[in-house]
Amino acid sequence: MVQGWQGTLSFDASALEFKDAVFGAFQPTQVGLRHTADGAITLSWNDPEGQIGKMPDQLITLIFKAKQNALLSQILRIGSRFTRAEAYNAQGELLNVGLQFIGGRQNPSPCSKTCPTHLVKQRRSDSICHKLKAT
Repeated sequence: MVQGWQGTLSFDASALEFKDAVFGAFQPTQVGLRHTADGAITLSWNDPEGQIGKMPDQLITLIFKAKQNALLSQILRIGSRFTRAEAYNAQGELLNVGLQFIGGRQNPSPCSKTCPTHLVKQRRSDSICHKLKAT
C-alpha cells in the first residue's frame, strides 16, 4: 500500500492552461501552484496512519483548459523538476511514481475544452481524458 508520494506534475503550458484544483484527500497545503504559468504543479501527500479507506476516492482533481489539440500522455508527466518524484510504502521502501492514462487512442474518453484530470492512487481507476481537443 502506498502511504505517501510526491513529485512535480509538468505540463506543456502552450497546450494546457491550469484552471482549478478540486481537493479530495490532498489538502491545499500539499499542492504548490506558484509555477502553473511555467507548466508545473508540485504535489506532496502522505497517509502515515493508513487511513486511505476513510478518505475521499480521489486525491485531487486538476482542471485544465486545452489551448490546442493534444494527447495528455504527450503533454503531462510526473518528474522531479521542483519536488523529487518518489513514493513510499508502509515499510518506508522507496517506490516509483508515474501517470496512468486510461482510454487510449482506440477508445479515448470524451473530452471538452475544460477537462478534469484525476490523479489516481493504487487501485482507484477513475477515468481521465486522454485526448484533448481545443474548441
